[in-house]
Amino acid sequence: MRERKALMEDKADAFVICAGGIGTLEEFFEVITLKQLGRHSKPIIILNTLGFYDPMIDMMEQSVAQKFMSPNVHKLYSVANSVDEVWEQLENYKAFSYNKYS
Repeated sequence: MRERKALMEDKADAFVICAGGIGTLEEFFEVITLKQLGRHSKPIIILNTLGFYDPMIDMMEQSVAQKFMSPNVHKLYSVANSVDEVWEQLENYKAFSYNKYS
């Protein structure tokens, strides 16, 4: 499993998180953590079809509000509500430097 994920992380140009289960959530949090640690600067886009990820996005907002996460965490990913928005975000993505302590 780790070898497959390492291959995906190395070869991917971007990560688009579609509706899924435990494995999808685990992979999302892994690639966002790796981005936070500076291991990659690839786009991470949550495809929030029909509001599927609204509870997870709310949980992340709550974690920021409770000061468990920096507000800068929102710079690590974006949310798209349609496939067209995913393409638009990919076309306009600009890599950036992230510091969770600033």
